[in-house]
Amino acid sequence: MTLVSQVMMRHSDLDSGPYRLRQAREQAARIKESEEHSSQQRIRDLQEVDRKRIQAVREAEMARRKEQSQLLKITFAVIATFILVVLILTIRSAFVQ
Repeated sequence: MTLVSQVMMRHSDLDSGPYRLRQAREQAARIKESEEHSSQQRIRDLQEVDRKRIQAVREAEMARRKEQSQLLKITFAVIATFILVVLILTIRSAFVQ
């Protein structure tokens, strides 16, 4: 290679260096922006899953409380009926004698 062609090759390598660096920086910025967007989307998705989980827990708790309330009402009704039957039988046996 001649001296002139060597100088030209070095010069072209030096010129392309900042261009490639700028390209790499631009690409890095695009990648960073894309990753940030993806990260934010994942966070929103996880928050939505968490919101649905919390809502399901609340609904299950409300259903459990309703079931317990109904069970308590039935228990009181059975006890009241038993006491009423005992009272009726006691009063009846008092009048029979």
